[in-house]
Amino acid sequence: MRYLRPLGGVLCVVASLMALTACGSNSSDSHATAAATPAATTTTGSSSAAAPTGTPFVVGGLCSCSGPFAGNLGKVSSVYDAWEKSVNAAGGIDGHPVNVIVYDDAADPSKGLTAARKLVEQDHVMAIIGHVSVVSDAWRKYVDQKGIPVVGGNPDAASLVDPNFYASGSPLPAQLLGQMQEMKKVGKKHFGVLYCAEAPACATVGALARKAASVAGGIAVSDGKIAGTQPKYTAQCLLMKNQGVDALMVASQSAVVLRVTSDCAAQGYKPLTTNQSADYSTEWLSSKDLEGAQIISPNAPYSDTSLPAVKAFVDALNKYEPGLTSGSQFGYATIFPWIGGQLFEAAVKQGGLTPASKPADVAAAMYKLQGETLDRLSGPLTYVKGKPFVPACYWTTTINGGELVSGNSGKPTCLTAAQLKGLGLA
Repeated sequence: MRYLRPLGGVLCVVASLMALTACGSNSSDSHATAAATPAATTTTGSSSAAAPTGTPFVVGGLCSCSGPFAGNLGKVSSVYDAWEKSVNAAGGIDGHPVNVIVYDDAADPSKGLTAARKLVEQDHVMAIIGHVSVVSDAWRKYVDQKGIPVVGGNPDAASLVDPNFYASGSPLPAQLLGQMQEMKKVGKKHFGVLYCAEAPACATVGALARKAASVAGGIAVSDGKIAGTQPKYTAQCLLMKNQGVDALMVASQSAVVLRVTSDCAAQGYKPLTTNQSADYSTEWLSSKDLEGAQIISPNAPYSDTSLPAVKAFVDALNKYEPGLTSGSQFGYATIFPWIGGQLFEAAVKQGGLTPASKPADVAAAMYKLQGETLDRLSGPLTYVKGKPFVPACYWTTTINGGELVSGNSGKPTCLTAAQLKGLGLA
């Protein structure tokens, strides 16, 4: 795998509300380091399988691994590496090795477009897989024009409108409805959201929540604005408390979630914390104020090794990227590149693709997948030519005793067609 990182600073932006409402992170772990020029080429792991030979499948990856999102996303480049090594150690795909070329856009739109151009014009990739870029709006029209399919990864806004983005996880509106369905199960009736003041896009969470509440039924919604620089959140906590909010979402960076819940607890206000996995940090596990918090994720929880496909993911990381799973950057987004790789493999096998296949052939193979779940890493995936596909399933985890515990026996809960239509997603 070749991993390249652009140099230079970036501004903290909320590039895609549908993917991440957090702006930055509180993690103390440093992000993965890499040279600004190509690193070593593919490394093949040891295995009893015959080493793959011949022309490789060349695919690309894009991540916002450095810059403002480094705390949460800094290690995802290592997941691409682990997927590549594990596939090649098992004999490759139909005996051919895979070669993943990854660029870090540093959450900078101009760098994202430059990276996408390199993947297409310089590296000649047949697909972009498992992207974890928060600036996909900057490069999606370019890859569309070039006919390069974007296979799995971050369930961002692009996947809601662009048929060339083959989504592998549910988007924010579906997850919001999931939050409300889960809070109703434990008797909560009033959803509150405190959204970040740093970007205008954050303010739309309130409207999305109200639409989700209308579909869920029996849920009231209150919202308010917070800034990450505030010294205290007492006023916002009391506002939510006085309005009767009994389930609270803090749509901001993970450090702010910790501070808000602490300030609310100091006022004797302890609503159910319900959040999207995009805002999660492993530091939540050691917070007494977040005990019992519910977290909704777009794919199978990265920590649930009772699921064979998740165990394979964790085992590969432990083998090829030792130390990653014990660090604070091991989180829900870490599994996105792996899922993208698994989805690409499924398409190759279903479509009978070879390294000589064109990007259009990859797209054609995607349409042959019918109800694909990638061994329960995703909900059923069935793509239709010319139409954006919106995955309808979400997973729940709860913080219990400092650990993440999967709900519903690790199985997803899937929205109905009528619910998707109510959300404006169908």
